[in-house]
Amino acid sequence: MKQRRVIFIDYIRALAILMVIMCHVIDVNCMFWLGYQDMSGARQIILYTLLIFGRCGVPLFLMITGYLLLDRDYSDGKWKSFYLHKWLYLLLVTEIWFAIYEVFAVCVQGKPFVWKDFVLRLLFIEEPVLSHAWYLPVILGLYLLLPVFALVWKKLSNRGCLITVILLWALVLLLQNFAQESMAQHITYAMYMLIGGAYKRWHTALVEHKKAAYTIYSLAGIFALAGCEGYLWLQHRRGENVSLWYDHAGIVLLSLALFGFAMFLVQKNCSFVERLSQDSFGIYLIHNMIALMMMPWLSQWNSNLYLKMILTYLLVWGIAWGLVRLIGKIPYVGDWILYKRRLK
Repeated sequence: MKQRRVIFIDYIRALAILMVIMCHVIDVNCMFWLGYQDMSGARQIILYTLLIFGRCGVPLFLMITGYLLLDRDYSDGKWKSFYLHKWLYLLLVTEIWFAIYEVFAVCVQGKPFVWKDFVLRLLFIEEPVLSHAWYLPVILGLYLLLPVFALVWKKLSNRGCLITVILLWALVLLLQNFAQESMAQHITYAMYMLIGGAYKRWHTALVEHKKAAYTIYSLAGIFALAGCEGYLWLQHRRGENVSLWYDHAGIVLLSLALFGFAMFLVQKNCSFVERLSQDSFGIYLIHNMIALMMMPWLSQWNSNLYLKMILTYLLVWGIAWGLVRLIGKIPYVGDWILYKRRLK
């Protein structure tokens, strides 16, 4: 049965893909050529702010997954249908795109093709050849565990859900303190999904206390943004490579606040946003290849950095979305390789 669309989810998903593109466009324009270390003053603050909001894209995607899928019924054999129609389908799509990325790396980037490395990537033993593709094994892993998460989640009270999320976050902070970054990151991805499920469960209560929720979201957002800015500035001052990943406490708080604001503020349907939401996964799959192909051309264009970034952003978004629309029109093949059949 076709699921009823949730209007604010369309807006969050559309916002999330725009944020992801922003993050990669900043990397292409700044990190690879100019270097964050060479920036100062207003330019540094503006680019750090854009990077921070860009980093919220993936957490929003993961929270959407929890909101939509965590409270579903996976009993009486329904978990088998989920694995067959969701997980195995996504696995097939992932392997297809890993092969496409390998061809891109060899033919466009000039990287050598090594059969052993390619097979190891298909088995998720080695890192994907394109950096943005790390998300696909992560979502596969979360989907694999989703029916188990859902079974436990339904047995928890509202207070139990809150305690679970807080304990997971405390575990993430503890692991970071002991330099266990990889484990901390993977637990954070699961935590985002649980936060999305918690929002679904607490939706009515949050609406009833909207004023207090607005205050909490505002304070959390301001505090998170300031904390992230300070963290990046400190890295810059120490001469370290500027980086900010999804397990940073500021990104967690800011993503939580953005999701909460969207629940309250977005009520009106918009066909443009709905189409962008439907195509967001396909855009994610394609956009980084477009950005990487533009790098040699942009590196030779001596122009204002902000103008270059805006142009890069519009071109990457427009070309990627246009390709998604065109590929989606190919009978059978289009919907399969873009994972759009899941929306039907």
